[in-house]
Amino acid sequence: MLTGDVRISQGNASVCGFDVGTQLDSARKHFGYCPQEDGLDPLLTAYEQLHLFGRLRGLTIAETKLVFMI
Repeated sequence: MLTGDVRISQGNASVCGFDVGTQLDSARKHFGYCPQEDGLDPLLTAYEQLHLFGRLRGLTIAETKLVFMI
């Protein structure tokens, strides 16, 4: 429910002050998520994986490039 993969059934939750029910995109920018199975695509490089998941979670292209500048 916190990741948005399962519909919220009851109650409230927030991540870094962002309500998961109404501000999910903002909340997602403050946590990581690794599924138990099929989390990585074997056809993509590590860079491509990070870029893909970053873009899916709302990062800009420039923000995904910053990951590799650290």
